[in-house]
Order: sequence, then C-alpha cells, then structure tokens
Amino acid sequence: MSTAVEATGFIMCIISWLITGSSLANDYWKLSTVSGSVIISQRQFENLWHACAENSAGIAECRDFESMLALPGHIQAARALMIVSLLAGLGSVIVTLLGLKCIKIGSATEQSKAKIASCGGILSILGGMCCMVAVSWYAFRVVEDFNNPFYGGVKFELGVGLYMGWGGASLSLLGGILLCTACKRVSGGAKKGVSYPASQHKVYTATANPSPPLTQQHTLHFGNAGTSDSLSSICTKMSPKNVVFKKICKDKSVGVYMGKRDFVDHADSVDPVDGVILIDPEALQGRKVFVTLSCIFRYGRDDMDVMGIAFRRELFMSTRQVYPPLQDREKGIHTRIQAKLLRKLGDNAYPFFFEFPDNLPCSVGLQPAANDVGKQCAVEFEIKAFSAESQDAKVRKRSSVKLMLRKVQYAPEGEGEAPCVETTRDFVMSDKPLHVKASLDKEIYYHGENIVVHVDVTNSSNKNIKNIIVSVDQVSTVVLYSNDSYVKSVSIEEFGDAVAAGASLKKDYILLPLLANNRERRGIAVDGKLKHEDTNLASSSVIKEGVLKEVMGILVSYRVMVKLIVGGSVISVLVEVGLEVPFKLMHPKPDAVRWRRRYFSRSSSAPT
Repeated sequence: MSTAVEATGFIMCIISWLITGSSLANDYWKLSTVSGSVIISQRQFENLWHACAENSAGIAECRDFESMLALPGHIQAARALMIVSLLAGLGSVIVTLLGLKCIKIGSATEQSKAKIASCGGILSILGGMCCMVAVSWYAFRVVEDFNNPFYGGVKFELGVGLYMGWGGASLSLLGGILLCTACKRVSGGAKKGVSYPASQHKVYTATANPSPPLTQQHTLHFGNAGTSDSLSSICTKMSPKNVVFKKICKDKSVGVYMGKRDFVDHADSVDPVDGVILIDPEALQGRKVFVTLSCIFRYGRDDMDVMGIAFRRELFMSTRQVYPPLQDREKGIHTRIQAKLLRKLGDNAYPFFFEFPDNLPCSVGLQPAANDVGKQCAVEFEIKAFSAESQDAKVRKRSSVKLMLRKVQYAPEGEGEAPCVETTRDFVMSDKPLHVKASLDKEIYYHGENIVVHVDVTNSSNKNIKNIIVSVDQVSTVVLYSNDSYVKSVSIEEFGDAVAAGASLKKDYILLPLLANNRERRGIAVDGKLKHEDTNLASSSVIKEGVLKEVMGILVSYRVMVKLIVGGSVISVLVEVGLEVPFKLMHPKPDAVRWRRRYFSRSSSAPT
C-alpha cells in the first residue's frame, strides 16, 4: 500500500509542477471588460510580466512592465515566490524519483530511499506553499481594489491564471503530504527478518489454524476434533519411515496430503507430483474440487503492485478435477504413498497426479534484505486445491489451500574437465611480461566443500605484485523480463602475498562459499526455500538441450576470481590483473553421498 501512495504522490507532484508553470505563463491573472456600443468593446488583462489590451476585432497588444523596481510590492513578491515554487517543484520531482521503491539506483536501502522520498515531499510542500501565498496575495489585492469605492483606476476581476495557481498549489501540497506519509510508514513499519530453524519433526504439518504438536507415534489429524463429523473421526498412523505433509483450508472442506515436497530434475525426466485430496462432502455443499500445479516467476514484492498490475508471471499451470472423480478410484494406478494414504484416509480421499514439462526452471530466489517484507524475486512451485462451482469460478480464500513445492537438480554423473585459465600481461617500459595461471581440481563442487585454487605466477616483468585477492563470485541473471545480472562475492580472501619483479609464486588458496556467511546480504541467489526449513546458496543452473534460457527465470553461475594488484617500482599507480575461472556448485545425488560415507567409514575401520 505504501508504494501505491508513494507513486500517487509522485504523480501529483509532476502534475502540480506543470500546472504551476502554466499558471505563471498565463496572461489572465486579472482581467476587465470595458464595453461601449455593440460594435466597440475593449478587454484588458494582466499577469506578473505584462499588461495587454484586446479590442472587439480580436487584435491584442501587450506591453511589458518597464521597471521591476517601480512595480507594486505584491507583484515583485509574487514573481519571486512563483519562481521559488517552480524550482522547489522541480527539485521535488528529481529527489522523489531517486527515492521511489520501484527504482533501483546503486545499493540504497529501504530506509535511505524513504528518507530521500520524504525530502522530495518536503520540497513539494514548500513549493505548494510559495505558490499558494503568491496567488492568494495577488488575488487579495485584486479583490481589494475592486471593492474600494475610492479606487480611480480600472477595476479588474480574478483571471484563469489565479485559479490554475490555486489548483497547482493544492496538488503540490497534497502530493508532498502523501510522500511524507508513505515514507513514514516505511521507516516505522519495517520488520526485521526472521530466520527459522530447521524442523526436527519426522512429520510436518501446516494448517490454516493453530493445531497441537504431533505426537511421537507420528499420528496425522485432519483438523481439530469436533469441527466436522466426517473429519473428526479420521486419525491415521503412518510408519516412522514415512514423511507426510498436510495442509487444510479454513472451512475444512479440502485438505492436501503429500509424501514429499522436493522433486528432482534428472535431466531426462522429472519426478511426478502425486498426492491425495481429502474432502468433507457436507462442507462442500455441492461444489467441485480442483487441484492446480503452477510454476510462478515473481519479480517484485506484493506491496509493489500498482493499479492492479501484479509483479508475477505464471510459467506453467495445469488443473485437474478431483471431485466428483472423472474415473473410478479403484481402477486408477496409484503410487505407493498414494495407496497407503487412500487406505488410511478412507472413502473421502481422492488421488491426484501431475507431470512436469521439460522446460521449467528449478526453484531459486534472490535473498531479501533484513528489513524487506513480503515475497521477493523468485521462481516458485505450488500445489493449490480449492472448491468452487466450476474451474473458472471465483475461488473463496476460505475454500482454498496452497502447499509450496520445490524442484531441485543434482549434479550430473561424470566428471568434466578441470577448468584452467591463464593470461599474459605486457606492461609499458617492461621487456618481459607477467604470466598468471589459475586452475581448479574439478569442474563440479558440492555445497559445503572447500574449493582449492591453484595459482601459478611467473613475474618476468619489472613490476612488483603488491597483493593477491581470491574470491568466489555468484552471477545471477534475470532472463525472463530483462537481462539484469547481479554479481555478488560469496567468499573473498585477501592473502597479502607479494611477488617481486623477476620472481615467481606457486600457491594453493582455499575458499569455502557458504550462505551462513552471507545471511544479511540482499540479492544473493538461494535455492528454493520451504517454510521453517533452511536453505543454501543457489545451485548452478543447467540448461537442457533445446530449452530457451529466456524461460528459465533466473540463471545462476559461479566463478573464481583471481586478482593481482600490480604496482611499479617508481610510479605508484596500481594496476589489476584478473582471471575468471568458471565452475559449478551443486548438490550431490543422495546415492552418491551414501556411497561415499560407506566408503570412507570402511577405509577408516580397515586395519593398517
């Protein structure tokens, strides 16, 4: 809401500045009509700069005021106030533009942008007050002369220019007040970010209303006891090895049960989405039940929606009718978890099944700042179950339930070629060059694994290397609606190694990129996050053959940056020599992790 108020105030400031400028240039600040016969008539009008006369034939002649010091005091003051009003209005528009939420300039925080926008609001109020004083003072003198019986000059009336000035001043004051109000909301209502610890339960539950904690026997309760006759009697016990996720809507008519929320992209196929919908026929009251699987790309916060324009785009959506069932439940082919849930939940449970297309991206998002509220730029997947008269009918919020999913991708099988980059740099006044080589042990690294960077420097030049800086950079490219790239150093070390002219250096540098060291940094790409669960740095994006990268939403890549700070022996100007070594950061396959654990445990227990 504060963004809409801020945008409205900004638009009003622009309109008021244009109207104020038009008012200052308008000729009709005061006018008088002198009529003789039907044929002969004359009209006189003035503004702050000149006086004009127009006859009945439409011929007008204007004469500028010759001396500014000879003018009455109220005209001189009105000139100065109107010019100050225009300058303040222009400054307000420029300053407010820099402080708008929807415009990103540099790395300004929400608080600093709010302060900038509030300064623009103050300038707008100042400009409106100057214009209001100038126009009102001028109008007061016109009315005073008109009502003075002893005034011997031409009596004038209020002209169009004065009314335009009043309108521009009112809009300027109102726009400034809206800007200050919106910025006050931002600075006072910003909430600190909350980090949730990883859940320790084997069975996870997410309900619209608070529910008691699950017991150690892993008992699933659909709703609270006594809410409905058909649902209150449902109590299923699952094996401790099974993990079941559930969520129910507020009116208890529809509930979703799923055996998992992470679905793996195997490059040639993707795990299907399966689950069970539990309904209450009495609460449905004849409505149908539908299930929707959707992939959403969100590129703005909810409070940035202006004039009904949502900052989100649906990359994929598929809808199935669950109830009334389109085929007999017993004749369908069910997965193992579906078969167990159908036996436990009874006759009011119905299965659903979806398949992902091959061209969808994996779950990824950009980490918000600590004071940001609402959803941020991310690629998200969700299952939505709802009851309605038809698929296209309006869905009541109380009769719908959403469960967030996550699409992940593991490291491909087989080791690629170890990346290696080398460069040669020539310098002025140096006969021999500087040769630098940087390499890694492998192409794919796993999250939480140390990255060893091998650096080989042969300094045959007459320059001295003052320092060596090694970092891991994350490059996030938003490719769906633009081609913006965000480069963030997720791990950086300044080692201070020096290499003299004519010397060489071979050294290994160890880096460990972790999200734990970048919690408070805005714009870091992270893997899709489920509520109450921790996440990690985003995995490298793997684009399948034949899939356009424009539909991938956010592409993430990693590189090792090796920078050498080079300085001359006489001249103190420093020069940077850099190398970029690309690599991939991904999750290992669970089978590979278990095999490695068994292998190392056997190796450690073997006799020596």
